[in-house]
Amino acid sequence: MSVLDEEEFVTLRKYKGKVKVENVERIIDLIEEEMKKTDKLKTAAIYVFANNVEEIKSNKELYEIILKILEKFSPKLGFDNVAELIKSSIS
Repeated sequence: MSVLDEEEFVTLRKYKGKVKVENVERIIDLIEEEMKKTDKLKTAAIYVFANNVEEIKSNKELYEIILKILEKFSPKLGFDNVAELIKSSIS
């Protein structure tokens, strides 16, 4: 079974064509930058989400699933790989 067949990615693909991919990419890139400082995904995500509250509030469920995917799969696959899978799933 592929990672892309996991429930979280199936849910994520429902947003394909319904969200601005550039905004999602920007948020993911900001999380990655912040992780370089803190080395903790959850802390980095909270910081980025707080600083981009309007974007996050407008697509709350989307960003919840993205965070869930990052938390679940990054330890196994690496942040960069999971970020690319997320981006390709919604574009």
